[in-house]
Amino acid sequence: MNIPSIESILKKHHIRPKKQLGQHFLNAIPTLEKIVNALGVRHMDDILEIGAGLGVMTAMLSLRAHNVFAVEKDRSLGAVIEKEFGHIRNLHLITKDILHLDFKRDLSSAKFPLKVIGNIPYNISTPILFLLLENRALFQCAVLTVQQEVARRITARPNTKDYGILAILSQTKADCRKLFDIRPTNFIPPPEVLSSIVRLDFDAPHLPKIEDERLFEKIVKAAFGQRRKTLKNALHNSKGLGIPAEIMDKALEACRIDPMRRPETLLITEYITLANHLHLA
Repeated sequence: MNIPSIESILKKHHIRPKKQLGQHFLNAIPTLEKIVNALGVRHMDDILEIGAGLGVMTAMLSLRAHNVFAVEKDRSLGAVIEKEFGHIRNLHLITKDILHLDFKRDLSSAKFPLKVIGNIPYNISTPILFLLLENRALFQCAVLTVQQEVARRITARPNTKDYGILAILSQTKADCRKLFDIRPTNFIPPPEVLSSIVRLDFDAPHLPKIEDERLFEKIVKAAFGQRRKTLKNALHNSKGLGIPAEIMDKALEACRIDPMRRPETLLITEYITLANHLHLA
């Protein structure tokens, strides 16, 4: 199958990227192939593509996968995909906002767990990431194009400025790796920031079991809500946590966590230990 370039499709259909939707189309075929290769698509795989755009990567995926479920919010782009690639039998276009997708209903014919790929709009990258993490049982892995700053925050390690809520909540649910960067010149139009490819493997984390995920998330968010403070002050002063200071102090002592440490110095396992202790207290 001869797959046209993004540039030729834009010109043919008189499409202008919509700034309000964060549209930046990857135009470099070698880069698109590199991203698809990073997903490790096999002929029996069903793929969920987030933000199909003009369908070039979608068509590339259809050559390798069993089925491709391409989600695109912009109806005008969906119409272009239908015209250019509607003849592809294993391509299933869903014209819908990914954040409003009902995975079981809208993907009723899909074979789970899916592999996920997408050029994520930078203005909603975090909500999309959390959506995938919350529904991780439905997915094998995800390869996502995100803003470089977001990639750093997802993959950050303790004692770094990027280590925080996003890193901890992501890494407790997936093995998160940054694969490579993409220059702005590879996009139409070029974004003002650098982009990175991250891979998330949802069955990979080898961490202690979290007994109460809601409590764990509340503790992490409370700790980093005032990250310049000591852990003790951040947890004591959190309005949303609702744990008395005396109980928190005893828990920190029982878990052998120095309350004068900064939140960014704690390992993920230490946050899990603290949350599990409070769950049983």
